[in-house]
Amino acid sequence: MNHAIELKDKFDFLNIFVLSASFALERTIGSSPFKKI
Repeated sequence: MNHAIELKDKFDFLNIFVLSASFALERTIGSSPFKKI
């Protein structure tokens, strides 16, 4: 049970990391002149 909770916490952290990274990337591309690519 404890291991499952630990795994879920790691997954939640990874999910948040991916979301924030993709958001930052989207902002960077959005403010870039190469947005159409």
